[in-house]
Amino acid sequence: MKIAILDTGINRKHPDLTVSGGINLLGTSSSKKWNDDNGHGTHVAGIIAAHNNSIGVIGVAPDAEVYAVKVLDQYGSGRISNVIEGIEWAVQNDMDIISMSLGTTEYSALS
Repeated sequence: MKIAILDTGINRKHPDLTVSGGINLLGTSSSKKWNDDNGHGTHVAGIIAAHNNSIGVIGVAPDAEVYAVKVLDQYGSGRISNVIEGIEWAVQNDMDIISMSLGTTEYSALS
């Protein structure tokens, strides 16, 4: 099962997680620099896919492949257009599930 985590990235070096890939959609060009500089994306990834080992907790789907889709910055802020681009990336890359633990206080009208 392939799960896209749309958030602040995922810490690639976390001992409880294996990240299968990712993309950073912040800024003007996408890149592979999707490491988590906030912690929230890594936390969400752990709830979903932390390994069944002697470290920490076990995720609800420890055998899932997780992909970091960085759409939020180090402060947990981002643009709705980046979130939309992240959803499109997940669909194009055949993700089975898209996880988005985020919210907004702004209204966004469709045009």
